[in-house]
Amino acid sequence: MDREPGAFGGPDRLAELPPISRLAGPLGVNRAGPARAGPISTSVRGRITTVVQAVQDIQRVAAYGLVQRADRLLLVQLTHRTPSAGSWSLPGGGIDHGEHPADAVVCELYEETGLRGRVVELLDVDSHFREHYLDQEVLERYHAVRILYRVTVDSDGPLTVIDADGSSDSPTWYSLADVRSLRLTPIASRGLQFTGASG
Repeated sequence: MDREPGAFGGPDRLAELPPISRLAGPLGVNRAGPARAGPISTSVRGRITTVVQAVQDIQRVAAYGLVQRADRLLLVQLTHRTPSAGSWSLPGGGIDHGEHPADAVVCELYEETGLRGRVVELLDVDSHFREHYLDQEVLERYHAVRILYRVTVDSDGPLTVIDADGSSDSPTWYSLADVRSLRLTPIASRGLQFTGASG
């Protein structure tokens, strides 16, 4: 059911919900904030739209690598373990507690492609926030922080998925001309801006 932004009543109304235990989040989630239990009725233009029973705050911090050799870009395809299965992304993933982002991206690169890499430049830090309902009564507030590095590798391959149970597979070198025809994740689209490709 579609709901207008802010239909849950805003931060002041959510603050009325008593905290309950922390809830587990999706892959790579670094912090799940305290959920809050209701119920609390909300309305838009005097009409009751839903009753929020719980609010779950999720924050995910991840590091990604832009790996480019001449006019080719290294991408991985997301699996069914992610909400965007079939999309193409840059190698990378969630950062473990206490882990340096630069170490995380090198580790993720190896697990997803079998290539050893080295961080040479911090390119961008991006922040994205969204709200959506997990079901009729649970509102999830999801905050993603994505750190983008330029990473070099010593060779093109062979490309091998080391973490077979991970969130991506099919590591592939694509020409920059072909990349634009793929279904890309937001971080891959953002990374494309740093490749020097026109268009």
